[in-house]
Amino acid sequence: MRETVIFKTFGLPHTCSYIDFNPAKEIGAILLPLFSFPMTIFLILAHYRNQLVYVNDPQNGEAKKLYKFSRFATYFSVIVIQLTHLWFVNDPQESYPKAVGFVGHYIPYALFQTALVVIAMMQEWLFLSS
Repeated sequence: MRETVIFKTFGLPHTCSYIDFNPAKEIGAILLPLFSFPMTIFLILAHYRNQLVYVNDPQNGEAKKLYKFSRFATYFSVIVIQLTHLWFVNDPQESYPKAVGFVGHYIPYALFQTALVVIAMMQEWLFLSS
């Protein structure tokens, strides 16, 4: 594990270190749709829930801000969640033309983490505006 690009970059084992190699990589790629499709459905329904909270109480300033934020954050989150499979496709150990390498592997992972933070923010914002 100490020989991987991830370990050399960060100096410690990273989440990617455990799923970058087969059979974990293959199993993770197979199971990913069991997360990504339900999460996408949740995000779309959560956006409509945010809209409903605002429509039912138009005087609630926080609900209005949440709805406006949700209109953009939902698109971002759905796109990122649906592109998370690139995390498994791009091997950090490989280089062009076989793969994009570390950058192509880490960008989907970093965006996935960012999307999770955005989703958590929307959920907390909903709790505070209700």
